[in-house]
Amino acid sequence: TFGTGGSGIGYNWGSPSFDGKMCPDDRSQSQLARASSYFAEPLTRWDIPGYKTDTMNELVYPAAGNMEDWAYGGSWSSKKTTCKAPTTYQGYPTERMQYDDATLRATHLLVETGAAKHPPLDQAGGEYMLFNDDWKKYQKKTAGHVTRNVRLLATLTDVIQPYTAIISVNRHRMYDDIVPLKRRDDRSCQKTRLMSVPMNRNKLKIDWIVGGGITVEYTGLVYAPWDVLPEDGLDGENQPTGKGLEEILKTITQSEGADPRIKRSEFKNGWTRWYTEGAYPKKQLKTDSGLLSQPRFSATIDISDYKDGERVAVFAVASLDSSWGTLPKPNSSQQRDDDIAPPDTPPQSHLANGRTNPDWHYEHKDQEVQGRKVWFSTPVTLVMNDPERGGRKVVELSWRMPTSKFHLKELEEEIGEDIKSNAGVFSLMMGSIVIMGVGFCVYAAREIEKRRREIDSARSGMRRRRRNTAAISDGAGRGMEMRVKGDHFSVPSYSID
Repeated sequence: TFGTGGSGIGYNWGSPSFDGKMCPDDRSQSQLARASSYFAEPLTRWDIPGYKTDTMNELVYPAAGNMEDWAYGGSWSSKKTTCKAPTTYQGYPTERMQYDDATLRATHLLVETGAAKHPPLDQAGGEYMLFNDDWKKYQKKTAGHVTRNVRLLATLTDVIQPYTAIISVNRHRMYDDIVPLKRRDDRSCQKTRLMSVPMNRNKLKIDWIVGGGITVEYTGLVYAPWDVLPEDGLDGENQPTGKGLEEILKTITQSEGADPRIKRSEFKNGWTRWYTEGAYPKKQLKTDSGLLSQPRFSATIDISDYKDGERVAVFAVASLDSSWGTLPKPNSSQQRDDDIAPPDTPPQSHLANGRTNPDWHYEHKDQEVQGRKVWFSTPVTLVMNDPERGGRKVVELSWRMPTSKFHLKELEEEIGEDIKSNAGVFSLMMGSIVIMGVGFCVYAAREIEKRRREIDSARSGMRRRRRNTAAISDGAGRGMEMRVKGDHFSVPSYSID
């Protein structure tokens, strides 16, 4: 929520019932507020400081019934939540006031953008280098109230869900762009993210990025031949579930019973670009910006045991923000009570539990939230080749667009079935479109003809007026115009000396 009157970013609670107390999600909300303030940055050009961060009770003032507390605690803080039907403006439908235990668990921040409700236009800001980490260098061209709040929103948008992505194999940059009609199931990634690797290499360097959070607890690579990985819950495009997830987690945690054919690299930790001290590890290339401003991790994997033609899946995995799943500790510097309200209540937001609690599961209509601790990239498939046949360099073989060999034929069949099953509706729609088109053409032709006649009539009138204009003399040498109107002469009135 954006407002004016002050300057700061507030989070729950903002209610007099919980004045001086922390909400169960204080860790995630306070970190998000600080990260947003960090990336928004102060407007030094006009000596406007950065946003302060605190609970709404401390930053603004306690207010019963505020939207931020309702959106966060309405589904679970039942003792402090009531919903009464309004009586003004024809009331409100009762069916639209039904909330279950899944709907109102949002992370909702209040942003007070400044004391001035109508700041000068030259303080709005610009788009130059808008999402660059080195924004301070461009303050004179870019800084402004609108600009820094767009940057704030970029922070909050990115941290909705953790993600990781492999960006290069042996220094060969890979791009996971949006491809029309790209299939994303049945391990289709074996064709859409494919690299040919010569067998004369024993090791391979792979780079990846991690985002969607603040603290990277651990991250690394997991790899194995595709025919070793369980098909249950492991299609390569969606986050793993079932048996596939179970087997990979054994390797990640190095648990007893882990399949030795599923291997992992050395694991590392760090911070994303939203951390108050910036990303770690630092970006490696000056050209890295936007998404690639996230920390870039690297690892070398051993591929010496794989045979000619073998296909190896490589996943980047990461776990982020584990502290969000724990209760806050008292912070004496803020001079608040160390109580959590409601007492003995674990974190309740979908944002925090979605990345820390595998047992967290809620559904509402067609929406679903399933918690997990480990997040997977779309895998890159390495196909091992004899260097005498396939060359001695790492080459990308990814299918950037669908082909008939892949799934275009199946797609055509699906579309054909849809057309057959809806032939009647389709025919009616096409007939209606044809009739409307013909009607429009007839109407347009008539309008054009009508307009042509009006123009011709106007031109004829002008010619008649020119022919019926005569000049007469007033005896003093002056000309006096006389026009014919029907059967009468129309003579303008003049005074003659």
